[in-house]
Amino acid sequence: LDKYKEGFIQKIEYLISKNEPIRFMLPAFPFKIANPLKSSRGDADLAEVASFCRFNEINLQIKKFYEPGAQSHVFHDGHLYYRHFLHNKEDADRYFSSLNRFVKALGLENVIYIRDAFEELKKIEDYPKIYEEARKEMTNLWQKGKYSNEKIQRIIQSSKNNIRLTDVPYQVLYNINFSEDWDLNEEEKKLKQEINERAEKCAFEYMTVQHSLEKADFFNKMVPYGVRLTVHPKEGHIGIFLVKKKTHLLPWMGVGVLKNNGESSVHYETELISNGKYYAVFIKGEKYPFYYQEAEVIYRGEEQFKQLFDNIVNSLDKDDFYWAFAFHMEYMDKRVRDILVNVHSELKEKGIEDRALCREDIYDTIEKTYETNENIQIKSAKADIPTGVIILKDRIVNLLWGDEPAAYEIKTKEIVERYKKYFEELWQK
Repeated sequence: LDKYKEGFIQKIEYLISKNEPIRFMLPAFPFKIANPLKSSRGDADLAEVASFCRFNEINLQIKKFYEPGAQSHVFHDGHLYYRHFLHNKEDADRYFSSLNRFVKALGLENVIYIRDAFEELKKIEDYPKIYEEARKEMTNLWQKGKYSNEKIQRIIQSSKNNIRLTDVPYQVLYNINFSEDWDLNEEEKKLKQEINERAEKCAFEYMTVQHSLEKADFFNKMVPYGVRLTVHPKEGHIGIFLVKKKTHLLPWMGVGVLKNNGESSVHYETELISNGKYYAVFIKGEKYPFYYQEAEVIYRGEEQFKQLFDNIVNSLDKDDFYWAFAFHMEYMDKRVRDILVNVHSELKEKGIEDRALCREDIYDTIEKTYETNENIQIKSAKADIPTGVIILKDRIVNLLWGDEPAAYEIKTKEIVERYKKYFEELWQK
């Protein structure tokens, strides 16, 4: 930052001479990425709220030695880019509205200003001409170095992650993202190619708009004497971590997470659901989670692990059920087999409905493990299903086996119902 230090200081000193708040400006918060792997929610959630708290923390720290404090001017850019990333205007509208709603709820209207970059651009009279010039220049850049320019390739790669894909089945998206090309069927390969092609178009349009904003000196005109922040490394800008330093995802790329130590973070929603260590927390009346809470460890160590199963079996009545996404390679451990054979024998004695879904490659091992138990029903699934999850009438229990076995219990009704539905859908297939 030394190269630009003097410019930053000049801006700050001018504002201090006028006894005005220090002004920061940041283009960000476009829309929640509409992708089933990342987030089911279209509104802002805890991740965005955590970012707003960080902006306010900057303000509060400055207030300790400069009473006017600081303002953060956030330029929502969703209305500039939604078309290119196959999102709808409603996606950007909804997200923009929710950002303002949370700023108001936090009482930070005088600290954080959420401004629509699309509307603000109308204040620049010659912007259409500037945009056309920027587009010609960007076209020349792409023609000369689309494949060799590191920045272009980085933005193309990033664009793949920001395209709206809500119409694509979850399993197909999972395969495209986590399987090698030779493991994809023809339809999946075709879709992956379409996503790659769309990502190139998105990247070009995004870079064109970015270039036009710089040519128009947009941010300096909108926020005179403002200090430019960035969430990506850029020369002449000050970097900011919106949630926390070790979180590589930005708030709109996933869902908010609250850890047991009080820290907030951002993760892909599917990771949290499959992990089993987190449960959803809802704002009353809303359909989608506001954040995911890290569950408490309720059993730790092999003896407590065994005690867990004793408690479960003793709590079940004849009309109850015991469904499970079975362990995977854990079944190769004789200690696991011995514990679970005993559990399912007790379920048989009590006449409890007992079902298990496992991954295909472990089916034969599990079937042999329970070959003398006619009560348990076992099916395999081609999908990359969760493992080590017990589904009961009123709770979910997530099992982790290793050097120190552990179990996490979740009683949130919405999560229990989601797991039940998912299990039943796979069972019927």
